[in-house]
Amino acid sequence: MLRRKHRRNRNQRNLFSFLVLVIIIGISFLQINNGFNHYSNQYVEQANVIRVIDGDTILVNLSGIEERVRFIGVDAPEVGEYGSDQATEFVQMQIDSVGGIVWLTGSGNDRDRFGRLRRYVWLAYPTSESISFNQMLIDNGYTEMWE
Repeated sequence: MLRRKHRRNRNQRNLFSFLVLVIIIGISFLQINNGFNHYSNQYVEQANVIRVIDGDTILVNLSGIEERVRFIGVDAPEVGEYGSDQATEFVQMQIDSVGGIVWLTGSGNDRDRFGRLRRYVWLAYPTSESISFNQMLIDNGYTEMWE
């Protein structure tokens, strides 16, 4: 009887320890993967926006080279679909508000299947407290999350 009770207490302690570990790992994961704010000071590129193509793609001058940039993790309505004009206008308005200068950070595959650069876009130099423009588009309802 005493042995069985001792074994049950040990199993309860092990289960409690396991649950605490899972909670700690879960909280850490949520802090690391908070939305689309993938800020990394490893490599930040400044670009001048030449034109807004649609709600999730811009044409930029990047070190003297014109590049199409596809916003990572978001999907805006296609041209002609409901909401497309509003998403494009919002992107244009926000980029105009910062004088056409954006900051770009990458993650994962550098280019998509159409040859566009895949980037997180920032309206100011990114810091660990910044919110990416990609996330702003989702938060304001102009795009959906997309991988």
